[in-house]
Amino acid sequence: MILYIYYKYMHSFLDTANVNRMRELSVYLLMLLWLLTITPSLPAHWESLSVFLMVFLLTWQYEAPFVKKLLLALFIYGSYVFCMLFTGYLLILFDRNMRTDTFAAAQSVLFLIFMYLGEQLAEFAAEHAGRLRRRLAESERAKRQLLGYANQMAVMKRSEEKVRGLRHDLKHHLNELMFLAERDDASEIKEYIKSMDAFMTYSREYVSSGNTDIDSLLNLTLDFAKKELCDVSCKVSIPRELAIKPFDLNVILGNLLDNAIFAAKQTPEQYLKVQISYKPEMLLILIENSYQGSVHKYKGQYRSTKKDGLEHGLGLENVRHVVEQYDGSMEITDENQLFRVKAVLYVPAQKERISP
Repeated sequence: MILYIYYKYMHSFLDTANVNRMRELSVYLLMLLWLLTITPSLPAHWESLSVFLMVFLLTWQYEAPFVKKLLLALFIYGSYVFCMLFTGYLLILFDRNMRTDTFAAAQSVLFLIFMYLGEQLAEFAAEHAGRLRRRLAESERAKRQLLGYANQMAVMKRSEEKVRGLRHDLKHHLNELMFLAERDDASEIKEYIKSMDAFMTYSREYVSSGNTDIDSLLNLTLDFAKKELCDVSCKVSIPRELAIKPFDLNVILGNLLDNAIFAAKQTPEQYLKVQISYKPEMLLILIENSYQGSVHKYKGQYRSTKKDGLEHGLGLENVRHVVEQYDGSMEITDENQLFRVKAVLYVPAQKERISP
């Protein structure tokens, strides 16, 4: 029973995804053998110390920071010592003539109860923290969506002002083009038209697909990416209206782009590529970025290299969950220092917008 509780603690607090199951079983069997044969013959102080050493050594077959392993071993050891002292207090309080084997049994039962309650409390705290993280993530996505809309309104307003300014001077531009045409100066005409196009183009409008939800989010995020990275490209070809909720778009693109920008920033190439296209009934999303070092995984799933990598790994799982809601699929590959995410969602085009 006690080994099962140790096992639960290890799997609750440490990364057990890449552990060899046969080796893990062998380690627990050796620990059981130690508890049954060696521990009973040790003096009390050595017995308690052996518990700490065994648990601490047990943590080394799992992936986790050294401090986390040490704290887990100290918690289990502290619980064991507390139960010893508390059982001794009960012995003094109620029955000083208690037999040694009865005392040991009472101590073990108390330790099991204490550890079980601790493990249940830890699971409850983890579940509560998960719910809190999800609420915070939803709040952050809503904030990002509002910022995206506000940014898109500013972009559209600025673009409209440029078009209005060009229209105001249109007569002068036409006269100049006519003059160049009379001189049969094709190269100058091309340069002049390029200048007119550059004048109308707002530097912060990176995407203009007509789909407000995607344009607003991408323009906001790519504006940040252009400031952080050297090589950023984006190609979007989609209908103006899609039967997908803005919130779901935010989950997918927000999480993927956040992780991609962070990873690319750590590399010399600082490369980010975004492609979003539409085929009949299918929305195709491709995000590719450079990365440096090894890719981290947690419990078999990709994990961000940020300090809060577990939460960002959960962000990828949130993306996968949303993609699957649209009967889609997501493929993640990493090779040649390129991290690539491909997502396919079955989304029909529509005439009327779907409510958030």
